[in-house]
Amino acid sequence: MIQDASAKLMLSFTIVLKDLLRGFVNEPWLEHVDLSSVEPLNTEYTNDKYVRRLNDMVWKLRKRDGSPLYVVVMMEFQSTVERFMASRMNMYVGLLFDSLVRSGQIKGRKLPHVVPLVLYGGERAWNAPLELTELIEGGLPGMQRYANRFSYGVVSIHHCEELDPERRNVADAWFRAFRARDYGGAAAALQQLIVVLESPEHDRLRAAITKWLLEVVLAAYLPEEELSQLQGVGELAEVKENMMNWFDKAMAEGEAKGEARGEARGEAKGQRSILVRQARTRFGAQTAAELSHQLEHVSSPGKLDTIGEWLINCASGEALLAKVRQA
Repeated sequence: MIQDASAKLMLSFTIVLKDLLRGFVNEPWLEHVDLSSVEPLNTEYTNDKYVRRLNDMVWKLRKRDGSPLYVVVMMEFQSTVERFMASRMNMYVGLLFDSLVRSGQIKGRKLPHVVPLVLYGGERAWNAPLELTELIEGGLPGMQRYANRFSYGVVSIHHCEELDPERRNVADAWFRAFRARDYGGAAAALQQLIVVLESPEHDRLRAAITKWLLEVVLAAYLPEEELSQLQGVGELAEVKENMMNWFDKAMAEGEAKGEARGEARGEAKGQRSILVRQARTRFGAQTAAELSHQLEHVSSPGKLDTIGEWLINCASGEALLAKVRQA
């Protein structure tokens, strides 16, 4: 999906990972780590039976004493919560250990520290067990000694608090843009991104975030014609200027149409258009076309809001369309 690929692209920049740790993990172990030492690792794990490229990202850091520490970030942007994530993360960390041992990177007799994190982009609260022991049935005497007490952390983009103004960073601005649901939210997040990424050293990251904004955030509500005009734009400030021009134009057109047709009907049309664009971004053109047909005669703001919730929570385009047809 676009969201997964874009998120992985964002995390390929070390400053995003460092700001994510500083702003949204901020646990005591960070005081013993040199964040300037962050470097990405190849996420291809090999053992005797198979080779598998994982969707998570592995980062290597150095502790103050020079020894390594690894951070494994699993990105989860589906609307559903993965109940057995503890088991999956446990497997990935085990594969990392196996790879480090087989490649000869373990110099002493101890395995390195690993911090497993899930970067979660769904709007539902993350309620899956954070410890593997919670997933294993109990009640059998003497089994406690075999319990695997593996656990992981979660950074939930939609549920984490915004950082205080003096602590705002790239990850915080990225999360704000991710949460944007209207022009005002996107514009505020865009302005914050412009501020935190103004240094020349962030040229490549600005270009990557600009691409992400166009493909994921702005595609949800900007007209296709406007989006096509923005495809060649490579700077955030230019995107903002174009957004402001479009918004002023849309407001003027909306006022004129509101006088002629009534404000309520204009809002419903706008809602339907946004829903169709969101469906295209999330499930593809075929689902968007079918949804557009289904929404032609839907004008109730409440019903359109409900369909918007379905669009977020449904795991597939087929499931979304089925609910719309039954409504």
